[in-house]
Amino acid sequence: MQSLGQPSIPSRKDVYANAQALSASRKGNALFQSVSSSTANQSSTMRERVPSRRPHPDLDIGASLTSSINTQSTYFRNSPFHAYAAGVSAMGNRLNHFTVPEDDYGVELDREEIRRFASDQYQEDVDATENDGYTENGFRNLDGSTVGTDPSKQSEGVSRAASHSDTKVSRYESELTKDEMARRKFEASFHSPGIQRTLFLMSVATLLGICLLFTFVNLQSKTYEDWMEPNRNSYTNEGIDWAPGPDAPPPQVGAQVDPVIERNIANWALGTLRVSSEASVDGYGSVSLSQSALARDVPLFFGLEYTGANMLDMLLGQCLNLVQASKAQLSDLTQQDSGISLILSNGRKYVNVDTTTVIGIDEAFTLGLVTSGLADVIYSPLLHQVSSLFSPQNQARLFVMLRHPVEAQFARLRYLRGTSSGDLPERYDELMNMSYEEFSNSDFVDDDWMTRALVNKVYGEVLTPNDMQTAKEILRRKAIIGLYDAPLVSFKKYARYFNWDQLRTGGFFTAETEQCVENLIEVAKSKDEILGAVDLNEDEAKEGSKAWKTIMERNKFDYELFMYGQMLYKYQIGLS
Repeated sequence: MQSLGQPSIPSRKDVYANAQALSASRKGNALFQSVSSSTANQSSTMRERVPSRRPHPDLDIGASLTSSINTQSTYFRNSPFHAYAAGVSAMGNRLNHFTVPEDDYGVELDREEIRRFASDQYQEDVDATENDGYTENGFRNLDGSTVGTDPSKQSEGVSRAASHSDTKVSRYESELTKDEMARRKFEASFHSPGIQRTLFLMSVATLLGICLLFTFVNLQSKTYEDWMEPNRNSYTNEGIDWAPGPDAPPPQVGAQVDPVIERNIANWALGTLRVSSEASVDGYGSVSLSQSALARDVPLFFGLEYTGANMLDMLLGQCLNLVQASKAQLSDLTQQDSGISLILSNGRKYVNVDTTTVIGIDEAFTLGLVTSGLADVIYSPLLHQVSSLFSPQNQARLFVMLRHPVEAQFARLRYLRGTSSGDLPERYDELMNMSYEEFSNSDFVDDDWMTRALVNKVYGEVLTPNDMQTAKEILRRKAIIGLYDAPLVSFKKYARYFNWDQLRTGGFFTAETEQCVENLIEVAKSKDEILGAVDLNEDEAKEGSKAWKTIMERNKFDYELFMYGQMLYKYQIGLS
């Protein structure tokens, strides 16, 4: 250090050093060296307390230490050591940052001086802080080794403050405790971009959920018509603007609904309103047609005798005393007048037309069945043909009762056996001697009849996926859905929607009316199961049997439509 020239010796005060963590070599041998910006000035021999005091701006120890920190620090401000500003060497050692009084700035300190300051100051720090857990008589290197700095152990070597390239400087306290280290790491991880991004996304999702909840509550307070059918005068294939929800049936892509059905059969949600909460607690629906819709439109049941038509005929004719247009007895129709009129058959009232055949539909059109207002309900399995009876001013209100297609075909065999003497007299003997298995391979089995009726394709024409989409779309938008396996609930759902429960009872079914409905449901099901079932082996009709599989193979489209209709039924029940 004296090579710099003749030292000047100004007066100086005690030099303070705040030593904290001195690094150690792994072998335990350490040597303090001056942290300086020039290695050439550190080659002189160890001296006593009095250092060279020659001022030199390049040898300012504060600048030297700061330079060491800025150029060699391996831990940045977001590290666990940030709070203590620990200086760490490239070799993994921790060093001291000496605080030099102002009157000593610009003065060179030799390494013996630094060693003595560091040793004395460290012992003072240990004595002052051992009650706080800092009881080690040495510094702990980052590699886990400990080098003593107690003056009594100077013979064993003291911590080494390596100079220049492998040095870093610390300016504050000693080791972090394990708990403090864990806390610092947690805070650092909590404020990491990934955690902050996750918390932000969770907050956004929560707010969106709250908004959707309020939106749903708001929709529930509106009338059914407000949010189900905003474009009521637009005859397009876009369909109803369904209520939001994961179970809401979406429009069927590729569906091409016939313009006649689109114009003349109303979307089922059009012109509806909510009934009182007292009336809807029975679970049979809270949606009903408005008075204007009831005065303008006519209920139309789409189905066959063995898929619910016969059952509803009895329920509506006997329990509710409604006037019906369906398949009346030919003997009764011969008594008709020249114009449209009412006739009685089996104690029930009918209009004198047969809407289950093409000829009868043409006659009903000529007589003005719909505009006459005589019929409270019309039945037909010929959807496209019967749609011609209606108009945009007097639309049909479609309702159906879905039945499993295989069970429906077995019921068809029993129905034909029970009525073949009148309907098919020429094949009476053939039907009476036919088993379920023989029937499944005969031409009596309907081939996807419901899908064909909805898309207007006759037997022999190939059904396509687009036909399936069209059939589903008609049910989705146009039909109130009931299930043959749930006749009572389905009937009450129809009655609520069409306001039939108010015709005779002032708003609710009386006990007498409900008992009538329940009794006739049992009668209808008994006829379906017993009539024409003589000499039939019911084991052949069980699910999984050969006959069952054969019929299922011929009714794949109807089965898919049946499954889709069940979903619509549940949706409408839950919505209404």
